[in-house]
Amino acid sequence: MNKLITASAILTSVFSQGAYALGVGDTLLISPAITQSSYYGTPIVSSGSYFSMDTNGDGIFRDNEKIGINPGDDGGIVIGKVQPADINQNSCTSTINSGLIDEPWCFFGNAGAHQTLDRPITVNADGTLDFTGWSVTWNMIPVVNLGGAPDLGDTGMATITCSTPACATGDSYVLDYTAHVPLGDPSGFGGIYYGLHLEGFIGVATPFIDVALDIEGGVFQECSMAGGSSVHMTAIPTLPDDDSVSSIEWTINGQPAGVGADISHYLTLGNNTIEVLLTTINGGTDTISAVVRVNDTTPPIVSADFINRLNGMSVTELQRFNMLKIKAGAVDVCDPEPIVEAMIGAPVNNNDSVFIMKYFGNVSLNLSKIDLSVRATDNQGNSSKQTATINIQ
Repeated sequence: MNKLITASAILTSVFSQGAYALGVGDTLLISPAITQSSYYGTPIVSSGSYFSMDTNGDGIFRDNEKIGINPGDDGGIVIGKVQPADINQNSCTSTINSGLIDEPWCFFGNAGAHQTLDRPITVNADGTLDFTGWSVTWNMIPVVNLGGAPDLGDTGMATITCSTPACATGDSYVLDYTAHVPLGDPSGFGGIYYGLHLEGFIGVATPFIDVALDIEGGVFQECSMAGGSSVHMTAIPTLPDDDSVSSIEWTINGQPAGVGADISHYLTLGNNTIEVLLTTINGGTDTISAVVRVNDTTPPIVSADFINRLNGMSVTELQRFNMLKIKAGAVDVCDPEPIVEAMIGAPVNNNDSVFIMKYFGNVSLNLSKIDLSVRATDNQGNSSKQTATINIQ
């Protein structure tokens, strides 16, 4: 199936076995949540797997803040495999919604499911699990990042305890993970504490073909050149031991864009659809897609000044008289021709001259100072302002 990637920076993982047998292809099979009704009729998780949201902010995951989890199409978390969820409707009971890791659940009246997109769950040498690619899709929001917010003290690592130290196939396990929703997240839950508790068994590793996508800088890019930005992207395949890559083909906005594991491509302002097709020598295929949006949120850099026409120096004070030149300009990295407006009581233009004379103690403009105001606006509506003042002594 196609996988929508909406986060950035995947790292090629080396699965260090050490004393741990858990590795690529192993599945952390999820035992379903077992619930019971509370005094008020609200289902309460009594055992099994669940996640929690500390919605009251007291730092404790209380019973009424736990949401039960049931296994999805893959049965649970497959180590090393990207597992996106597919939430097409906001309905908690919609049969269209599906998830590979867990079945869609209902939270605050809206459907959601856990997923990994650009970075699968991987195993660290110390036996912890790297959850920095963990997220949910919820309330029609494609990605709510739960991979850990370092500014809120998260590590992005989960602990797992198995019935044997090796965490081998057939062992039972318990996994616990905590993180915060990033501040300012569109879900409206920014800063809320999240907890994940999974129970189950380790399933037999199954070989699979998978391609992940690393977009340098992420899926939200700031315009860095006229009309867009050059973005570097890498396709990262995972293959069975007896297979290898035959070809990797890139398509951007429906047009062929290159072949090979790495490409750099110019993306224009707005949404750009990236698609990667992996083909193996044994005839296996996998695809992944991403929408990269190039935004221009940086206002122009504005210059405003009074310049002495004789020596070209900036002038901030005038004692008698002089011929001055208006400096009113702007530079914008994304828009080569931003709109510039300048005023000194009336509109002026760049390189206009102003003649000021003080005669017998009287200033002909009857002013003690002159203010120059310059505003520039680019083609995306970003604007900035700069001012300059000349004092007449």
